[in-house]
Amino acid sequence: MEITNVCPYCGKEMHEGALPAYKYALRWCPSDERGGIEEEKSVRLSGMPVIESVYAPAHYCESCRVVIVPVPEIETFSDKAGKWLDKTLGSLGDRIDRAAERREEEKAAREREEKWNKDPWEV
Repeated sequence: MEITNVCPYCGKEMHEGALPAYKYALRWCPSDERGGIEEEKSVRLSGMPVIESVYAPAHYCESCRVVIVPVPEIETFSDKAGKWLDKTLGSLGDRIDRAAERREEEKAAREREEKWNKDPWEV
């Protein structure tokens, strides 16, 4: 669903804006049956502010007094670290595989050379 500047409730124009996150990432948490919230089932709405604040884009309808916040695709630090490790270890693994193949080829070449140069009368 595309978020537009038209309020889905009243059809009037919504204002673009953002919800600032100063200390923690903004999250939406569902309610549990006791009236509390279930943080483990939360949906992240903004990145994690580290040095400066970050924002979750939002639209506000003055008539309905409703804020609509789309859920963005957020790449977490662990996602970035995992991609970096996959890339780094993947390229390292390729180099190790190529080096092992090269060692096997060199070993086979040495064995052929030794067999070729061996004196046939020697036991």
